[in-house]
Amino acid sequence: MVSPTDFGTYLVSGDTDSLLQEGYEAVASSSDVQLQRSALAALGQLPDDRRVFPILLKAMENEALAGDALLALAGVKDSRGLFAAINLYKQSQDPSLHQRVLQYIHATGDPRAVEFLTSDVIGKNEALDDVARSAYHAVTTRDDHFRYRFVGRESLYADASQVTGQIMVTARNLDANARLIENEEPKPQTYVIPAVSKMMFVGGTIHEHVLVAGGEDVLAAGEIRFQRGDDGLWHVEYVNNRSNGYLPGWQSFGAVREFFEGHTDVKLEKDRFDEAFPKHGYNDGDFLALQPFGKNP
Repeated sequence: MVSPTDFGTYLVSGDTDSLLQEGYEAVASSSDVQLQRSALAALGQLPDDRRVFPILLKAMENEALAGDALLALAGVKDSRGLFAAINLYKQSQDPSLHQRVLQYIHATGDPRAVEFLTSDVIGKNEALDDVARSAYHAVTTRDDHFRYRFVGRESLYADASQVTGQIMVTARNLDANARLIENEEPKPQTYVIPAVSKMMFVGGTIHEHVLVAGGEDVLAAGEIRFQRGDDGLWHVEYVNNRSNGYLPGWQSFGAVREFFEGHTDVKLEKDRFDEAFPKHGYNDGDFLALQPFGKNP
């Protein structure tokens, strides 16, 4: 029988598989709240393992564990948690849970939370206003780019690391693949900027963002169209942030601009996306209804 101290032992020894298995069993089946909280605290120290998130999401279904799950989620900084946290906030009347959601947003610095904070929280509850403003400051003044994790099917993610054929965006590579890039009616290319390399890749004939990214977290993802100008140089004609696999914010344009300013000879002469998605923002009721714990508006 596992005990609360066993989770710490698994963590120290690096026995991640046991921690995940026993952690899930504790969250899903145990009636021992101390055991469950110990499991969540340990799971919150595994930021690079995407298998943690479904366990934390399961814990968030339990009112007694939701606050602890949010603390663990803040520890792993998994971008998939934001919309579940926002839905919990909107549906709960518990001030302590509201505070945990805001603490989670502060810890992650997820820029997609801006509309939620300004529309639903700041100025709406005096008791939470300082925490909300602190969270807003965290998401609007970060000095790095936010990392987005793939939100789609695990079966698709499992295949991603084996996919080849991505094209790094340089003038030379676009020249070599001009038949894919240039058409009478050019279709946008799927693009990503993986968080590790910070280089932009387009898919060529690959259309799923996670396959272009090799399964990695990204700083930006969307659709892009290139054209050659009269001077023969490649430039960006159109770019957006539409990616159902990563759901990046409009703020991810900063990573796009940084790439074109310092890492390629292809030209970008824009100061924002040509279109930002979703059209009505990430705090839209119809969008949130499709996310974990969502309800029809």
